[in-house]
Amino acid sequence: MTGTREVKLTDVGLVMTAHAIHLCVLLLPTLVLTGPLAMGRAAMGWEIGCFALGITAAGVLESRFLTPEVQASDTSIRDKLALRVSLFVGICLLAVFWSAQIEWLLHSRRALAMQAMGGSLLVSGIILRVEAIRALGNQFVSDIRVERLIVRDGIYAWLRHPSEIGLLLIAIGSPLLLGSIFTAVAAAILLLPTSLWRMDRENVALAGWQRQRSNL
Repeated sequence: MTGTREVKLTDVGLVMTAHAIHLCVLLLPTLVLTGPLAMGRAAMGWEIGCFALGITAAGVLESRFLTPEVQASDTSIRDKLALRVSLFVGICLLAVFWSAQIEWLLHSRRALAMQAMGGSLLVSGIILRVEAIRALGNQFVSDIRVERLIVRDGIYAWLRHPSEIGLLLIAIGSPLLLGSIFTAVAAAILLLPTSLWRMDRENVALAGWQRQRSNL
């Protein structure tokens, strides 16, 4: 029992360390521009606190609902192009987070209504992502593949692509929360076509899988 408890505590420590490093990377522009080397040029505000809380919650909740079965599931890649696009989206999302902070620190538009809308979009995006992971279980993957029955329960009873929509809401809502409207527009222009492409590619894969099933 003691050995098992020590292993669990070690796992928790590793997870917390990973989340701390993840947060530091995401908040790098703010840490640099408001830290000891900033010479008093900028100071943190409530907006960056909410921003940090939101993106941390997104990471923690997603990892929380990624069950051991998901993490240990088949890692073979079915759609290499889709995986490359997923990596591109991840890099773009990091760039959006960094750009939003830089714009916020330099010349953001602190309009409470816009920031409230951004916060609402961010929270909605997190909820959609988490619910998508919960509904898909070990079928949640980064590339596109269809190997089992199509999930129609949970959030998928209402939306066909909740994970993709959630990602878009996070990408657009986060900059708006900081009042970084130019970054929000750039995020929409950059990521919307990519998300639409991924949705269409998934629809094609699902249609092909259904045709195969009907021919059995």
